[in-house]
Amino acid sequence: MTIRPMMISLPPEEEWVVIGYRSLDGNELELKQDWLVFSPEHEAGSVDPNSSTKEAIALGIDIKTDAIHQTKKVLFAPDAVIAEKKIARAEISRAAQLLALRLQCLPCFVLES
Repeated sequence: MTIRPMMISLPPEEEWVVIGYRSLDGNELELKQDWLVFSPEHEAGSVDPNSSTKEAIALGIDIKTDAIHQTKKVLFAPDAVIAEKKIARAEISRAAQLLALRLQCLPCFVLES
């Protein structure tokens, strides 16, 4: 079928799509399918290409292609998405541990007035 990112495309005029096909015994059949709507999360640890930060502007990516890529990954490789989230959580946890360790190593000063 099709993947149409709504962030830069107009929605379809129809409420559904009719899919015609021929069965194994030769009968011509039709399937009426409502449009499915999906809102993907941003990839863990990635820069939001829709934001106006310096990092997002420097990416130079096609947001339509990126949105289609994210959607296909969720639909056809959900294990990869789960693995990426686990890795991102581990990186955040590790960064928090390092920050806590650095804060413990800083000398404490008492200010007297």
